[in-house]
Amino acid sequence: MHAEDMQGDARMSAYLDGALDPDESAAFEASLETDPDGQAELDGMRRLLGALGSLPEPEVPEDFYEQLRRRMRHMPTRVDDRLQHMVALPFQVLSIVIILAAAAIFLMAELDREREEIDREAPKVESSDAPEAGDPKLGRDPV
Repeated sequence: MHAEDMQGDARMSAYLDGALDPDESAAFEASLETDPDGQAELDGMRRLLGALGSLPEPEVPEDFYEQLRRRMRHMPTRVDDRLQHMVALPFQVLSIVIILAAAAIFLMAELDREREEIDREAPKVESSDAPEAGDPKLGRDPV
């Protein structure tokens, strides 16, 4: 279809919809007087619009528009959107792994800190209080 044909179709559609101002309507009607093909096409479009207008309104469920809106919200509209989701997923997984690693390192550091506090608070055994190898308190004889 040529650009002129598309402009003519748009103009004809606007004429049928009553969207042309009076001067444009008059110019369109004048162009039809010398264009039998255009007149035939206009008559065909009028018949088509009449037939479509006589059709009954379709019955749709009450929540049709809500369902449609929900589906459209979750549907990627362009290839770029799908590509963006595919690229974003590895970064999301990487972020989760980094957060988990940071949490593990923090917990390990806390455990070490608590162990050091326990070691500091525990009573220290001096070497003079330590049992000797031959001491009967150990429950064994020297080798």
